[in-house]
Amino acid sequence: MVGSGGANDIASCARKTIYIMRQEARKFRESISFITSPGYVRGSDSRQKAGLSGGPSRVITDKAIYGFHPETKQMMLLSIHPGTNSRMFFQQ
Repeated sequence: MVGSGGANDIASCARKTIYIMRQEARKFRESISFITSPGYVRGSDSRQKAGLSGGPSRVITDKAIYGFHPETKQMMLLSIHPGTNSRMFFQQ
C-alpha cells in the first residue's frame, strides 16, 4: 500500500490482504527504499516473529495475479490474464 495514512494498521492487523493495482515498472521493484506497510518483512516466518499475524494473500494487477510462496513468502506469478503479452514477465 502506498503512504502511511492507515495502510500500516490494515497491513499489520488484517488476517489477509489482497492488493489491487495497475502493474507498472515503478511499482514492481527488485528492492525498495522503505516500507510503510509490512508484508512478509524478510520472508519465511519473520512476520510472525515481528508479532504480526496474517499477511498478504494476493496481488491482482491489470496484467496478472501473484501469490506468495508458502515457505519463503516470496511473491510469485500465479497467472497471466488472457491477452497480456507474456514476454514482459520472462525478459532476461
